[in-house]
Amino acid sequence: MEPHALFLAAPFGTGHLYAAQAAAEAWQGLAPDWRVTVSNASPLLVRGVAAGYLELLQWAPGLYRRLYQAALPPSAAWLIRRAFLRPVIEALRTNRPTVVIATHPFPGRVAAHLKRKGRLNARIAFIVTDFLPHRLWVCPGVDQYFVATSAGAARLRDLGVPPERISVSGIPIRAAFDRPIARPLETGPERHVLVMGGGLGLGPIAEAVGALAAIPRPELRVTVVCGRNEALRSELQEQLSGDHRFRLLGETDQVPDLMREADLLISKPGGLTCCEALASGLPLVLLAPLPGQEEENAEALLLTGAARIAPTEGVGGLVDHLLWSEAAGVRAMRQCAQSAGRPGAARSIATTLLGIERMAERTGS
Repeated sequence: MEPHALFLAAPFGTGHLYAAQAAAEAWQGLAPDWRVTVSNASPLLVRGVAAGYLELLQWAPGLYRRLYQAALPPSAAWLIRRAFLRPVIEALRTNRPTVVIATHPFPGRVAAHLKRKGRLNARIAFIVTDFLPHRLWVCPGVDQYFVATSAGAARLRDLGVPPERISVSGIPIRAAFDRPIARPLETGPERHVLVMGGGLGLGPIAEAVGALAAIPRPELRVTVVCGRNEALRSELQEQLSGDHRFRLLGETDQVPDLMREADLLISKPGGLTCCEALASGLPLVLLAPLPGQEEENAEALLLTGAARIAPTEGVGGLVDHLLWSEAAGVRAMRQCAQSAGRPGAARSIATTLLGIERMAERTGS
């Protein structure tokens, strides 16, 4: 029977899906004899869970932070299985995979649960799509974990995962980020700033753009990627009427080129976007992080030396200072980003798992 790799994502933002697609593309390139499928589980109940998650982040961030930091009660584990059981079973029944790779813990935990119950005979791997893994990622039945950093590996060990099941790979990003960085800071008088709020255009983007518009520099150029947030795009079009320094984009496949052209990225600290920036050698200014995983991402990015955190109202002053008064500091941030970036993460993950599968074939395990 044809071997099959099934990647499981979930509709909580777009980063989990993009990571799955990047890893799947790398897998197919290395093993064209395999069938490769990406499933983004999103029936009605799952969409309701995702919507509730976003509402909780927006209206009760303190409560979300406490929930994020708390131990997982049995009732929560049951709710996750209840929400994702049907779509995961359907994906497994349709595809009959040899290997299951999850880029979000919810569908991954369901697959591991089914394996423990004897209803799934496949190797299971988790790709952690934030810089530090939450305890939700840890459950029995997972054969291999892939994490962004050595600090992430240390946390998994603290949570009881055997070291031999942990690989420090980076977070998988698109192959387009493998190309070399194009634009040094000193090219011409213009300074290019890229503003992103992820695929959903979340975060205080409008406020940050307003702070940038107040910078009295005619040579400033700003590209704002609003993702699928058309309300944000309309709001900014009205806010920036007549200011030709700004360009507004919706959902776009030009992010690799935009990052290569930019001198600075302003973004919320989502795992995938920030990994793409690091791979592009692009310094980051991080907006107020969402509670939980984004706060931890921000702390990890600060430690690389490639990022600064700014309150939304202070973004304009920090950008003005960095790009016009601290060129040497920005060059140092760029070098730190290049050192921290892992553009080959997707290929590394696929190579490792394919090696495990080939070893298992030879030994019959």
